[in-house]
Amino acid sequence: MDLTPGALRETTFRGALRGYNVSDVDEFIERVAAGVDELIAQLRQASARTTAAERRAAQAASAEDAMKRTLAQAQKQAAAVVSQARQEAARVSEEARHEAARVSEESNQKAAALRAEALASVAAEHQAAERARIEAERLQAEAEAELAALRAEAAAEAGRAAAWAAAQPAPPRGPAETAPDPMAEEAESAVQGEVDRLHGVRRALEHDVEVLTGWVQERQASARSSLVEALAALDRAPAGPPPIATVPVAPPEQVRPAVPQQPAPAAGSAAPG
Repeated sequence: MDLTPGALRETTFRGALRGYNVSDVDEFIERVAAGVDELIAQLRQASARTTAAERRAAQAASAEDAMKRTLAQAQKQAAAVVSQARQEAARVSEEARHEAARVSEESNQKAAALRAEALASVAAEHQAAERARIEAERLQAEAEAELAALRAEAAAEAGRAAAWAAAQPAPPRGPAETAPDPMAEEAESAVQGEVDRLHGVRRALEHDVEVLTGWVQERQASARSSLVEALAALDRAPAGPPPIATVPVAPPEQVRPAVPQQPAPAAGSAAPG
């Protein structure tokens, strides 16, 4: 039986003695048909809402799958980036340690070379100063020996001049003063000139010795300063590579995708039967 509002409205009943009131039956049929119309309209609305909800649920499920795939890919890329960053940090740290060790070794070698050079310079300058002192003492001894020899020669020459003068006959003495002996004066002048020359040589040698002594002292002070600086540089040189702080890289947080909720059915709607 096709129970539709149109079929209800078209239904007729045969008359019978003492039967129902026809107008009442028609009115009741009209109300039933109107109720059926309303139920059919509500059923259609419910069916439409159900279809829309199913469509939105399918779209939400598709979006959730896409979000899960995107999140999985992002987490995979983040893990790869973290791993690469850790490898790069380890490589840089290792290179820094090698470079620090190399710089420390070079500093130690340079400091040792400076110390050896300073010690060699001090030894060489000390030897040069010693040679200069010995040479000055030798020159002074030679000058003193030559001065003594000249004095002895002058004394001998004076003795010979005195002996020669004594051997000469005495000149007649008059009221006038006796004239000086020119040979004795010449010998005495020569001796005095040689003595003055030797005194000048001695003063020059003493000045040279003083200059050499000052030069040696200055060079020794410079060598000591260089040695002190080299030792200070050696003390300042790091004993080992400096510490390097490795910054830990935290892994990405696990993010759970939000599951979209299905819309609740509207009040008054009925599920399809």
